[in-house]
Amino acid sequence: PHRVLKPLSPAQAAPVENFLLPLGEKTLSASQLESYGRCPTQYLFNNRLRLQSPRTLERTFPLLFGELVHRALELWFQKHPEKCDEPTLRAGLSQSCDHALAEIAPWLEASHPMAVTLRAQFKKITAAVASLENQVRTISGGALPFAFESDFVIQVGPVALRGKIDRIAYEVIDHRAQF
Repeated sequence: PHRVLKPLSPAQAAPVENFLLPLGEKTLSASQLESYGRCPTQYLFNNRLRLQSPRTLERTFPLLFGELVHRALELWFQKHPEKCDEPTLRAGLSQSCDHALAEIAPWLEASHPMAVTLRAQFKKITAAVASLENQVRTISGGALPFAFESDFVIQVGPVALRGKIDRIAYEVIDHRAQF
């Protein structure tokens, strides 16, 4: 026997949970805000309903690469904050990349095509790191970094925004010494 489905009357239809963002109850990352800005429906599925497509190794590449870059730079500059000439950086960052990859993806063998690709992509960006580092040091007056990947939460009205600051550097200035 076939069942015939009848539409529910408004009185029978229970309201579905309101998936609008309750501003006072949510802490958001920059990625979540970007996701909502690109496609509110995708944000709803991924962040509110937690319905995400299955993760494959190929789909995790951008996340893994981003984590690799952050961790490798952090490892290098924690040990060698003053060394930013191009030859030293290239060699040192290559080693930091290998250490970071072993740390963040211990399940990924060094000879795996994904690991080889991650290292090759990382090598491409190391050429720009020396130039960028010199620019940052010029802008900051030569200040050396002292903290990396520092968590932060900023309250903006009823919404808390969370994230990480890649690096923090400062220069101590004694105004009395200038007189």
